[in-house]
Amino acid sequence: MDDFISRQAAIGTLDDEITITGKSNAYVVKDYVQRVKRKLENLPSAEPERKKGEWVKTESMQYFRKHYPTYTCSICGFRKGGKWNYCPNCGARMTDETD
Repeated sequence: MDDFISRQAAIGTLDDEITITGKSNAYVVKDYVQRVKRKLENLPSAEPERKKGEWVKTESMQYFRKHYPTYTCSICGFRKGGKWNYCPNCGARMTDETD
């Protein structure tokens, strides 16, 4: 699985590296760091893949003689008594609800 990091934080770390190096190798290091920074700036942006699921109405729970619908996450099977925008168990984003 990929690690998602901040492009600006990575470039800032490289800027810190330039100031840390001694004067004897400063030109070589500065040139190398500038080339690495250009490569980082030109990398495509990565978007983390997020699961999408649906709340599926399964059965009713009874509390104090009233029936409440129960919904199941179509991704992980987590059951709960209401619908939310995200599954609290697997983190999937819920799209169309099916009844």
